[in-house]
Amino acid sequence: MRYIYLGLFIGLSILASCKKNTSWTMKGDFYFVNETSHNITYAQSGLEEFNIPPKSSIFITEAQDGREEVKPTYYHSPLIRQGIKNSLIVKFDNSKCLETFDHKNTPLNIENYISEKIAERTFKFTYTFTEADYDAATVCP
Repeated sequence: MRYIYLGLFIGLSILASCKKNTSWTMKGDFYFVNETSHNITYAQSGLEEFNIPPKSSIFITEAQDGREEVKPTYYHSPLIRQGIKNSLIVKFDNSKCLETFDHKNTPLNIENYISEKIAERTFKFTYTFTEADYDAATVCP
């Protein structure tokens, strides 16, 4: 009987220690700026909240799981929560498309954002679409 109580005590102790630490949540304020004179949309459905009119910007705030220490590189783009991992198609006026198959020069890569710490566990991230992005786009299929 002692072994049953000992096993039960150890099991409950392990379960109690497996709680998620919610105090490590990080907040990200994401700004998407469209410096072009073209409307920006995305080919993937479900991304309507990220569409940006010409010469304007949008703001998305998102809480993300974090670590005890907070660094900009620990964040991920809010586009990734939409299930996009490797490719993103940005449309300019629904006529020119900029398709990316990697994270190098896209809003999928957090390193392409300008980051600014605004509170203890909060960063502001800014991604800017420029005329160079529009010039790099090709006619949509």
